Amino acid sequence: MRPIFCFVFISAFIMMSYTAVAQQKDKAENLYQEGLVQMEGRGNYKKALEIFGQIMKDFARDRRVAAKAQFQTGVCYEKLGRSEAQRAYEQTIAKYPDQADLVAQARARLSALSSAEGTGRGPLARRLLSKEDIDIENLVLMKPSPDGKCVAFMDEYGGIFMRELASGKTEKLADGLPKAYNLSPLWSPDGNRIAYFSAFDNLLSKVSVKILDRATREDVIVPGTETTFRAGKSLAINPVDWSRDGRFLLLGPATLGGDARGPLGIMPTIGGAITILADSAAGSATFSPDGRYVTFASGNKGSEQVFIQSVSGGVRSQLTEAQGGNNNPFWAPDGDAIAYQRPEGIWLVPVAEGKASGTSRLIYTTTVTLYLQAWTEAGGLHFTLYNDQKNAYQQPVDPETGTPTSPLQRLPHHPTADPDHKWKPSYFAWSPDNQRIAFAGWSRHIAIYAADGSNVLAHQVLEPGEAVQSLWWSKDGGEIAYLSYLSRNGGVQAINPATGKIREVSPRTFSPVMISQSNDGRRKLFRYSTGESGKMQGLVLKEDGLDAARMVAPQTDSLEGPLSYA
Repeated sequence: MRPIFCFVFISAFIMMSYTAVAQQKDKAENLYQEGLVQMEGRGNYKKALEIFGQIMKDFARDRRVAAKAQFQTGVCYEKLGRSEAQRAYEQTIAKYPDQADLVAQARARLSALSSAEGTGRGPLARRLLSKEDIDIENLVLMKPSPDGKCVAFMDEYGGIFMRELASGKTEKLADGLPKAYNLSPLWSPDGNRIAYFSAFDNLLSKVSVKILDRATREDVIVPGTETTFRAGKSLAINPVDWSRDGRFLLLGPATLGGDARGPLGIMPTIGGAITILADSAAGSATFSPDGRYVTFASGNKGSEQVFIQSVSGGVRSQLTEAQGGNNNPFWAPDGDAIAYQRPEGIWLVPVAEGKASGTSRLIYTTTVTLYLQAWTEAGGLHFTLYNDQKNAYQQPVDPETGTPTSPLQRLPHHPTADPDHKWKPSYFAWSPDNQRIAFAGWSRHIAIYAADGSNVLAHQVLEPGEAVQSLWWSKDGGEIAYLSYLSRNGGVQAINPATGKIREVSPRTFSPVMISQSNDGRRKLFRYSTGESGKMQGLVLKEDGLDAARMVAPQTDSLEGPLSYA
């Protein structure tokens, strides 16, 4: 009996030990996924570094997850533009030689960083502001003041704000919705004024350029810029630079719906006629310090090149030739160089007399998307790092209390992003029986995955430039409804998840639809307006199974906020 007892005891002990090890591995992996959520999903690099450090300390025996945490520490530091990235990658190689794939990735990152440092380049940036410091979702739109002490930015409602970097004090400079929707705040060279694009009236179709006095908070419309803006139209109306003497504004293209490409113009800050310098420009443009030239990017998306153009006209000079997109050129304050961005980082090309005078060189390397914002004499070259990766996560919760029962879990399956949909909102929704997940916004497809990722159906239904906001299943699981925007036309569509057949739930209207549905999912409430008159008509109720919709609150163009009812 004793030998049998010992065998059972030893087997049970082995099983318990194996279970404990498995639980530890799960705990370590869950913590690692939480670190990725903080880094990739929320941009909270400080918290991510804490989590990766904890993993390397508490789960050192799990060499795989510890090595991943060590490597991601380097990624975190690199995104922050800090020199600790090199040390973190070196530690990955030294401590975890058995993790061949991670060692290879670390060597590749070290090679890129070493190459930059060998020519006097590298991650020499100093972080001024991050998402951890301010409750603003889009730091990409922030512009630094000429002295580098403040930033101007807009919030989600189109209000213009100013923030002091040292104190964190924030002031509103111009009201947003419902009064107006403002964009592109741009400091004057002396820092005393801010020019910005403003859209107003119910449909935001009346637009102008305004200049705000920083001291008095008074703003005036620049004469000659007030116009009507319609979908599909592109105007040189977006302020992108001031001349050094403050006498002229450089106006880049602005569009409603789609990529901002179109004419580039110049006009006096006191008002007057807009002189078109280029018929097609993409994004930012800047004056040379002496005001004789402008630099801008032009070309199809992903294949832009940088040019110099004299403000008096004539033949333009092409500065770049590399494929893959060259964007957002900024002239150096001394006039001797132009910085521009490419997918791998920031490049610098020397210039003289409106032409390149030397070879372009890489001056800052990064693995994430960046946006050049300004090159000031006092503060140097400013740019924003932007994590544009989208991933899907699920949070297990107690159905009774709603409290989390385990860490966030990253879904192992979801569509990959198409380049054209990189910036579109991304949504997913569970079917009523929790057996399927519908995805939209990552690509031109609406994809339906089995919950375990074992099966997928994908229907290519979205047109180029079409964006999806909101996604929900019908109660019986037979349809997936989604709110679709194409230019400024918004409407609700529904797709059969099995066949891919589309039906129109509400017609596309000239202005975006604000939608709500009843608790049983059978009735939808949305704003309705006509493209012909451009006038808001009211709130319309649409019931499933009925072709006709009925107006329940006419002439509600003064309503604000989300709409809902029981």
